[in-house]
Amino acid sequence: MEKKVKHFTKFLRIFINQFTEISDRSCYIGRQKGDGNMKIVSHELYKGLWPEDAADETYFYSNEEMLAHPEVMAEAEVINIHPYMLKKDFLDMCQSVKWIQTPAAGVDGADLEEMKKRGILFTNGTGNMSVSIAEDVFCKMMMYSRRMQEYVEAKKRHEWITFNQDPWMSVVGKDLYTKKLGLIGDGAIAAEIGKRAKAFEMEVYTYGLYNKDCPYWDHFFDTKEGLDTLLAECDYIVVVVPLNDATRHMMNYDAFRKMKKDAMFLNAARGPIVVEEDLIRALEEGEIAAAALDVFEVEPLPQESKLWDLPNVFLTTHKAGAGDSWVKRLKQLYEENMAAYKAGKPLRNVIRYK
Repeated sequence: MEKKVKHFTKFLRIFINQFTEISDRSCYIGRQKGDGNMKIVSHELYKGLWPEDAADETYFYSNEEMLAHPEVMAEAEVINIHPYMLKKDFLDMCQSVKWIQTPAAGVDGADLEEMKKRGILFTNGTGNMSVSIAEDVFCKMMMYSRRMQEYVEAKKRHEWITFNQDPWMSVVGKDLYTKKLGLIGDGAIAAEIGKRAKAFEMEVYTYGLYNKDCPYWDHFFDTKEGLDTLLAECDYIVVVVPLNDATRHMMNYDAFRKMKKDAMFLNAARGPIVVEEDLIRALEEGEIAAAALDVFEVEPLPQESKLWDLPNVFLTTHKAGAGDSWVKRLKQLYEENMAAYKAGKPLRNVIRYK
């Protein structure tokens, strides 16, 4: 028993550190008057996000073009790129970089230790995809609860389906009304999901560590016993935690077995939080009723994965956050952070190195 308590205490410590690492608190940085011309290198996909007068020189490259222009990268003061590119070899090219902005919320792909050594200011896009992801979660819950995929297939066959019941007075779908929603994670995405859940009059169970007083929670847990309660009682369970040592593979076969057999599991976080083989087994054995996944252990999802063919699985290709409001919110973040950077003022979404 003592060993289990120590293990869970370690789990909480890692979990807390991850949440405090990515913060909306601010940080002062070192751009001073007289620093000279500013050069920005940004991924070409995000050309419209920076203000037109953001820098003296701005280059928009693909990842491959960045690697092919070391002379430009060596002089870039500001870089806008996805975290998975931020490895030591890439950072070695960036001899003048002071600030790296990433559009992504998760930064698990970046070499944070190396960036810390170099004193690089690192900001992310946390909070900007929250609305889009929350709406995506509800889309999938309703696709399942109202059996929409079956109607889509029937439409292709020109078939008026009644599910072998009375055509007018039968109960076919499930309402979200009064159902129990479990959120594993209590950050910005969880809050947006919880806000929408209250509109459906759902009962919201939340497992987390720092956002206990959010008005959208009906029940809040911060212990292993509380997490077990959430798994056992909720009709829909959504994972929205960051990927770290504590959360990697936290959703395994034992976790799925604790869920209700008619429950739906949704992953809107990172693929490796789930043991995919265990999820497939739980779906095939009827331990849970359905799953909706936007992220996977390996991306793109291999062609041979059983997840493609399981009828009770809804798949999207890591696009849950790609709604039009995300672009608008991210553009505002970029504009505010650039203005603050030039003025030597605090920036939003600063990554706190451990």
